[in-house]
Amino acid sequence: MSKLVIEPTQTAQWQRLVMDAAEDSHVTITEEMESYLVYLLMRFLKHENLGHLILGLRYLDVQSSTGSLKYEELRNIADQCLLLSGLYPQIAQKRHVNISYFVNLGRTAYLDLSDSIHSAGASLYREVSKTFIQLMDILLTIRSYTEKPVLQPIQAFDLWQETGSLVAQSSIHHR
Repeated sequence: MSKLVIEPTQTAQWQRLVMDAAEDSHVTITEEMESYLVYLLMRFLKHENLGHLILGLRYLDVQSSTGSLKYEELRNIADQCLLLSGLYPQIAQKRHVNISYFVNLGRTAYLDLSDSIHSAGASLYREVSKTFIQLMDILLTIRSYTEKPVLQPIQAFDLWQETGSLVAQSSIHHR
């Protein structure tokens, strides 16, 4: 991202950022996934306690839930895993886990979510699970606009090996 472009609305500004990051990370996603990521960013970046939640335990607890509570919790867990893996990878290091922990938990939660709802939304969450790595790469690129390096060398290597992340691979080779 070489220049600052001011868009007329907050949504348009987030969309521009996501589009620029996708281009800079050489990631291609559908318009639906781009929109999902834009609204995810708008919804969650106001939450200050994002890094303080123990998502694995919440995921286990939600398994006994039903209905809209289960749907809401699974979506929140999955979305937070996506944000933590892409925008806040340093939290994984602080918790002594690999970033792929959040990747695997998030992908699984999105799949569980798609299996627990019986509507058109099911395919959306299946697609988010399928493109989780690309979405994470876009978020890692957004993070790189303000923080260099985003990933420590061992984190980048592990993330690349465990997930195939192109941004992690690129950061290994550009050191």
